[in-house]
Amino acid sequence: MAEAMKWKTLLVDPCGSDLAHPCYSGTDAGYLIRTVDSVGISVGGTYTSGSTYGLDAVIEWTPWNVSTTSGIVIGSGAPGAALGLANTGVVNFITNSGAVRGYRPVASCIKWLPTGAIATRAGEIGLGYSPGTIVSTASTPTALACLSLAQYKTTNGQGMHEVNWLPTAFDELFTTPATASQQGCGTVFIVLKGVDAVAGSATVATMSGYVEITTVWEWTPTISNNVTIDPRTPSPFTSQQVLSSFGDIRNAMFGHAATAAAGYLPSISSKLGGMAGAAASMAIDYASRSFMGVSNPPGRMRGRGM
Repeated sequence: MAEAMKWKTLLVDPCGSDLAHPCYSGTDAGYLIRTVDSVGISVGGTYTSGSTYGLDAVIEWTPWNVSTTSGIVIGSGAPGAALGLANTGVVNFITNSGAVRGYRPVASCIKWLPTGAIATRAGEIGLGYSPGTIVSTASTPTALACLSLAQYKTTNGQGMHEVNWLPTAFDELFTTPATASQQGCGTVFIVLKGVDAVAGSATVATMSGYVEITTVWEWTPTISNNVTIDPRTPSPFTSQQVLSSFGDIRNAMFGHAATAAAGYLPSISSKLGGMAGAAASMAIDYASRSFMGVSNPPGRMRGRGM
């Protein structure tokens, strides 16, 4: 129960919660690590250097597909125009083939952090989750089309623009950066429609903000590291039990960590009774106080639901 609770808490707060092993099937075991990557968005075109423009973009993140060239799809363009999409990746510990033999995502989130002056801030932000990728380099959607797929929408700079990733059945498998991308893995995306950008030259404008990607991975070392792998006893809870305990799944994608995390334990503690039930009740109380209390100010809250 404690393991399931820790993982559920991590799913709704990948940035600040304690690392926890996922409730995936089998005796698969690895080490845990948290990585943080930042992505800026530049848009080619014809501009007046130093001027501000409203531009469109979409960024999609599928952590299972990550490599130095894949895992992220970015598209950008002029307002209302078709977005030219391109695959890109990250260079971090997980994509280091000399150290990592295999990996799988445990928890992740992406957030848009506006940096421009409030007086010039503009645009609409869409946040979404999909059990599978929504765009590919073969498609040419507009930001408006992508925005229609987002479950949460708000104006640029109002609240925390953050969406949490959730696993599908594919995400439970260990993979490598050399493995071909899997279209059915859990995916999160951010749509930026008419967001303010500043032209740094006559041909390139950069959006006033950046996307931050935080991911917790379970990884196994290459043989050259001479690091032992300890087989792990499988959790008595499955990923489906943990995910189904959210009720409305938007509690996990956009909900406040305390509400979502505490919601899992009552259904379990009611079946235990005695000391185990009391321990579960204490855990619920602790989760509520630790997330809602002074130690975690309102800035950690996700945006309001639809």
